[in-house]
Amino acid sequence: MDDRNLRVADFAQFWATAKHSGYEVYLLEAPYKDPTGCAARNVHGFTLDDIKKMAADWEEAPPLYLQLDIHSLFHDDNLGGHSIQEVDMDTEDNDDVANETSTTAENSKKAIKEAPRDESNEGAPL
Repeated sequence: MDDRNLRVADFAQFWATAKHSGYEVYLLEAPYKDPTGCAARNVHGFTLDDIKKMAADWEEAPPLYLQLDIHSLFHDDNLGGHSIQEVDMDTEDNDDVANETSTTAENSKKAIKEAPRDESNEGAPL
């Protein structure tokens, strides 16, 4: 549920209902918590003072609530400092696929040519 949910009590009922209904529930916190930065990103008309008050009222969720870690989604494209490695997707494997395809096609043609003939039905109308 996308909302401010400053305190656990703000979302606990929704979490419990979802869990009771068989859903796996995750919490997602904003990756930045600086009130000045939040005020700059805010599109809801909150003042900096409003946001500072919300930050002061903030309550961390206990470990019972699973939380998604999305910090890696908000980093720049510099892959050097992260665990994602740049991968070279060259055509080396394409040669193997092409050989497999032609071999499969050749085997199919060979199987058709060598299929046993049923001469007992030859000449019968279809």
